[in-house]
Amino acid sequence: MLPISLPGLATIGLFSALGYWNDWFHALLYIDNPNLLPLQSLLMKIETNIQFILQNSTVANTTERASIARSLPAETTRMAMVVLATLPIVFAYPFFQRYFVQGLTIGAVKE
Repeated sequence: MLPISLPGLATIGLFSALGYWNDWFHALLYIDNPNLLPLQSLLMKIETNIQFILQNSTVANTTERASIARSLPAETTRMAMVVLATLPIVFAYPFFQRYFVQGLTIGAVKE
């Protein structure tokens, strides 16, 4: 029974790993030491800081501050964070892929 259920277990394992990897909220709640924050929490903090600066740039008294705030690369930073967040999963996926292929071939064999 175990060889047939390996593709299903691999899928559940991959989805569980994705869930734990993308979890930033629990770290926000439970970790007090900023040196121990996971990557996702750090990326979320960077995103929040950039949004705060952009929203408050209209309140800035000088045009120099407003122009500096408008020149922040918000979209570029967001896309770089997406690449950083997906890189470990991209490296983990080939290890799970053989189980996915195995599950497809088991289901495709007819007697």
